[in-house]
Amino acid sequence: MAETNLTFHVPPPFTFETDFNGPEFHLWFSNVWKTGYVLAAAYVVLVWVGRWYMEERPAYNMRSLLAIWSACLSVFSIMGALRLNAVWLHDFRERGLTHSLCNGHWLTAPISGFWAVAFTLSKAVEFGDTFFIVARKQKLIFLHWYHHALTLIAVFYQYVNLTGPALFFMCMNFSVHALMYPYYTLRASRVRVPKAVAMVITTLQVLQMITGLVVIFYVYGVVKSGRDCNWSDESFYTMFLVYGSFAVLFLNFFMKSYLAKPVRDKKE
Repeated sequence: MAETNLTFHVPPPFTFETDFNGPEFHLWFSNVWKTGYVLAAAYVVLVWVGRWYMEERPAYNMRSLLAIWSACLSVFSIMGALRLNAVWLHDFRERGLTHSLCNGHWLTAPISGFWAVAFTLSKAVEFGDTFFIVARKQKLIFLHWYHHALTLIAVFYQYVNLTGPALFFMCMNFSVHALMYPYYTLRASRVRVPKAVAMVITTLQVLQMITGLVVIFYVYGVVKSGRDCNWSDESFYTMFLVYGSFAVLFLNFFMKSYLAKPVRDKKE
């Protein structure tokens, strides 16, 4: 899809947003993005090495550090959600749904290019969430580490290929995290939060995955109809695997966490 009239201002633009050279960074990233596979594999190995190391050791408290960590990711996620949602909504309003889901050039444009890169690199930073789970000897479920590892690979893939729906996917993820990390911050700070809040966040995660599936089928239809769209069959199969598996896992987590009846121990 041709790049046309991509520059606009989301007031107030920051200097670090307007000065960031998106095309230059994308060119560099195109040569190194496959290291994401190495990072994801190393993450999975370190998760299990860490669990083995902590097996015979007492759990670390780290509650204050966790609160600071979550607070930092809260600010980052809220800022990212505000900036990228403004970009996507502007494109949707001015050019319609198909253009807003097919134009991958926003990922290297001023302002949105900075936040697209920040989002992409943040998927490696978010591995730190697992560090706290392992160090504090909390329950580590398959969904957690599978989601972190596969998300990094998927986001790296989307950014380097400038896939059309990537900006929308980033908006969804930023928006959910803008609620999730403040919730984690409050919990780590020993603030009592109603269980309904956790339920709402998980519901939004499920809806995010289902919406992702709807979007990839929509843009697949756009391509097959012969219209211009930054999307390919490889992108479809890759993202179908990602969003399909996430939808199943998050839905299963939701059902077990909020719908299943608690199991009581039976006494003989």
